[in-house]
Amino acid sequence: MSVIEPRGAGAVVKRVGLVARRILVVEDDADGLEALSMLLEAHGYEVSVSCTGNGVLPLAAIVRPDVVVMDLGLPDTDGIDLIRRVRAAEPATTIVAFSGSSENERAARAAGADWFVLKPDSDTLEHVLACLRDQRSEAPAVPLGRGLTLAQR
Repeated sequence: MSVIEPRGAGAVVKRVGLVARRILVVEDDADGLEALSMLLEAHGYEVSVSCTGNGVLPLAAIVRPDVVVMDLGLPDTDGIDLIRRVRAAEPATTIVAFSGSSENERAARAAGADWFVLKPDSDTLEHVLACLRDQRSEAPAVPLGRGLTLAQR
């Protein structure tokens, strides 16, 4: 395992071997970041993490993620603005926005998010990752029970 930390970015890259997909997770909650990273690594992804919004663009330039999974409630950066900046810098990267409030969905999608997931719904996130893994990113809305629906832009 190697570790890279861009100057002052507050982000760390964890390399976990040869894996087909690279995911950058942006989450300021340490417990949530650890749980999500472990989930993704268990599914065979190469996971990079940033606990700050300001660290995302420098880190993305280094690791070139296939997918960015991003919490919208970051203390140092507006999550919606960060989606716009990631989309501009990495147009081919899939962006999965997650938030504790469904009120953020419309703005997240307008900013360029491909997927929106209410947290803490790891089952939904696993479904999104399965769709991405199967290259079915044009999947229709999927009913998830409990009155929730997963939809892609």
